[in-house]
Amino acid sequence: MCSEMRLAVAAVVALILSGCGNDQDRIDFVALSKSIVSQVGGAGSAEGQQAIAAPADVLAQVSGPVIIGLARDGTEPFYLIGVRDNGPYRTYVTGTRQTMTFRQGVVTATRGTRNDLMSSDIDRTLALLRSGQEGRAQRVMHYLDGEDQTIDLVLDCVIKAGLSAPSGAALAALPGRKMTEDCTSPRVSFSNSYHMDATGRVIASVQWLSVRTGPVLFQELRQ
Repeated sequence: MCSEMRLAVAAVVALILSGCGNDQDRIDFVALSKSIVSQVGGAGSAEGQQAIAAPADVLAQVSGPVIIGLARDGTEPFYLIGVRDNGPYRTYVTGTRQTMTFRQGVVTATRGTRNDLMSSDIDRTLALLRSGQEGRAQRVMHYLDGEDQTIDLVLDCVIKAGLSAPSGAALAALPGRKMTEDCTSPRVSFSNSYHMDATGRVIASVQWLSVRTGPVLFQELRQ
């Protein structure tokens, strides 16, 4: 992912503002920062901790949907602002004009991140998450390589109730239903973790986006 979108685990501490850590459907960012720092090692500088606006300020200035993201290998958190709905898909944009498209809270496409995820076939995964049922699903992720050629990554996935370490550690303290998606292919394997609301929609997650980006934590601040 472009450097502008990368996030420092220690920067989460700077995000605490009144009203942004008390809702039980939102992540306790203080505990989360400690958890992720212990997993990846190290901490960001004081400058990095002040490099992003606080959630309350963003929510006051933006009337639409807002997501905050946190990658495991970067230097700053980032916000995603909802700009367009197309049927079940919602597209968000960052301050540096990268975009991510979500369906039911699951990332289906990215633009401007290099090694972009062009689209995803995840109908079975979404159905299992929505229903809360365990089962198997095939996930197909279509990527754009360095020569602008589309490459298909076909994964066999197992969806199960609960969370598995380490991807689920960031969501473990949240109340409510959680599920894990363990995916494997000859080229790569990963685990995604999801926290759902009462309708089965994903409102917090750790999702693997690409070989380049790896896992990213997403937390919905406003739907």
